[in-house]
Amino acid sequence: MRSRESTASNSAINSENVHHRLTLTLGLGLTLSLGLALALGLALALGLGLALALGLGLALTLGLALTLGLALALTLGLALTLGLALALTLGLALTLGLALALTLGLALALTLGLALALGLGLALALTLAPPVELVSRATAQTPLTHEGSQSVSAHLPWSTSVRGPRALIHICNRPP
Repeated sequence: MRSRESTASNSAINSENVHHRLTLTLGLGLTLSLGLALALGLALALGLGLALALGLGLALTLGLALTLGLALALTLGLALTLGLALALTLGLALTLGLALALTLGLALALTLGLALALGLGLALALTLAPPVELVSRATAQTPLTHEGSQSVSAHLPWSTSVRGPRALIHICNRPP
């Protein structure tokens, strides 16, 4: 009998423990659910506020976009006008550049021609000139008077092995 009482007592205690556990579990679940509902409500309220703010921002953005669209249309018209002016300016610049290039080319050709002529003249002058050391040696020994110039030519070494334009100088400077 004692075992029946003890079994019944244990059963009642177990049943009460299960009931308490179930109540605690349900209470905890309800608390969590209410907290979650409050959190979701708060998030929803914030979301609605954000949506209203975004709607207002969108309305302002659309107004700004319309204003910018008008400004862009005016800017494109101005850009087309400026583009036409730029194209005309570039065409004029290309024409002027071509004229300048032709002028510079002509000046360069004339300068090069002059340089070639001067170079040719200098080359001929150097080819036809007597060797400087011979003339300076001869003039150092004799003063340049009429008689001195004849004596200078007497000091120059005359040789028959000289050929070309220098041979003319030797022939012209030979003493009589």
